[in-house]
Amino acid sequence: MKISYDPAADAMYIYLSKGTKKSTRTEEVSDGVFIDYAKNELLGIEVLDASKRFGKKDKDLDWVSLALPTYREKVIK
Repeated sequence: MKISYDPAADAMYIYLSKGTKKSTRTEEVSDGVFIDYAKNELLGIEVLDASKRFGKKDKDLDWVSLALPTYREKVIK
């Protein structure tokens, strides 16, 4: 897992997959939180307004706590 932060956009991206696969589908799972997929593989999570969500003191991003909704029926398919 790799985390990047763009201060100009105030956006954080959490890479969950290695490699350079391109997203084929993006879902907004909560306001300003997007999940990218390549077919059925989870690629990463983008968080907008990251400094507001995590606070400026966490700018090092040593740890992140993010609640995401789960969709059991999508996982089973």
